Amino acid sequence: MRLRFNIDNAEIHRLYTEEKITQQEIGRRYGITRQAVSYRLRIYREQLKSGKVPFHRDTPAEMELIKDRFQKGWTLDQLGKELGLTPQAIRYRLQVSGVIPPRKPRRKGTDPKKKHSSRSRPNRYSDQ
Repeated sequence: MRLRFNIDNAEIHRLYTEEKITQQEIGRRYGITRQAVSYRLRIYREQLKSGKVPFHRDTPAEMELIKDRFQKGWTLDQLGKELGLTPQAIRYRLQVSGVIPPRKPRRKGTDPKKKHSSRSRPNRYSDQ
């Protein structure tokens, strides 16, 4: 697929996620098809995941808003819905700013769903 280089994928992503404009309408504005908009959104999301595109940087005012509302008792879900972010993104911002401690990493080889390891069980085929 040949991309038009004069269209910024970050701007398409912003229009779609922040301004809630449909893919069809974005396509009309830029003179491309809805499928092309969908493709560009997918490419941009993959770039975000791989770290090729810088993430949105919060302004100090946005961080103060998040901290203030969290300390007033807002849940991560409520903050996420208000700011258009996932609860995980809110948690990350609060952890980075020192409001809440980071989660402790789980030890390798442990599965919280298992009650005991296979070694602690008696071998049902052994002679006892």
